[in-house]
Amino acid sequence: MVYDAFRRWQQKLPNNTNRKTKMNANLVKLIAACALAFSMDSGAQAQILANDPFLTGGANYTAGGVVGQNPAVTGFNGAWYNSGDGPGGTISPTSLSYTAPTGYGETSSAGNLSQGNDYRSYRNFSSDVTSAFGATSGTIYISFELQLAGGPGGYQAVEISNDPDNYRFLQIGYSSVGDFANSTDFGIRVNNNNGVSGVFGAADSNTHLFVLQLNLASGVNDTLNAWEDPTSLSGSTPTGGYEVSLSGFSVNGAITEFSLGSFVGSGSMDTELSEVRIGDTLADVAAVPEPSVTYLALLGPGALFLVRRRMTA
Repeated sequence: MVYDAFRRWQQKLPNNTNRKTKMNANLVKLIAACALAFSMDSGAQAQILANDPFLTGGANYTAGGVVGQNPAVTGFNGAWYNSGDGPGGTISPTSLSYTAPTGYGETSSAGNLSQGNDYRSYRNFSSDVTSAFGATSGTIYISFELQLAGGPGGYQAVEISNDPDNYRFLQIGYSSVGDFANSTDFGIRVNNNNGVSGVFGAADSNTHLFVLQLNLASGVNDTLNAWEDPTSLSGSTPTGGYEVSLSGFSVNGAITEFSLGSFVGSGSMDTELSEVRIGDTLADVAAVPEPSVTYLALLGPGALFLVRRRMTA
């Protein structure tokens, strides 16, 4: 690599070579990293399409009501909103308590979005995410942590859609009113108008990790594999936990919105969400997203300028 080549060149220099031509090894390593970043074809790389760990402070979320908040978060566009006059969700700096499986990384200082009774909060996807769902081939991975904090009741679910109040492409959570295959377990459903659905394990008030693999194809040939609480995410597919496989459907319409719904009547059965990730590969949604190649590449010109100053000073 770049650093090794430089070391070989340096070893060939005469002993009396001006010391100003000698470079700090750590600085050379930085140049090598930047050069690698520049050389990578970002279009050929897997990428995180969306990532929201609900961080608070600074330019992130402010603890409190989520409606109107619009932090710069990968994969989302515009401010959170809710329909009607009901309360929107609430941002908390407290992370959800979950024992991560092998290969899954939890974000340091992650917070959560909590949705109270009888409303849902929405946020629009970026055009990159909408385009990914609209493809006729390829695979999309989704992961998130979900907790029915006050226990299961009514309807509590994560939703991916183009109109959450009418057409919901994907619902995952709990329902006692017929959205899923039963009212005992966590459930999943695609295309709520025709109801292809399945169930995971028994619903409770603990935090659970859900991981989805959506395989896109032309016609009514899309398939979906989903896991609740897999025990490992270090391989090519999740292993362990509860698994559901659905087929015989297609993604209908443009997928433009993400929402968290909670319709439980009276009581305090908040629905809490964190660590929302969408990506091209399982690794994208399993590991804590790292700084982008673009960010690393931006270090390049500055680092090269600094090296030039050191060599010519």
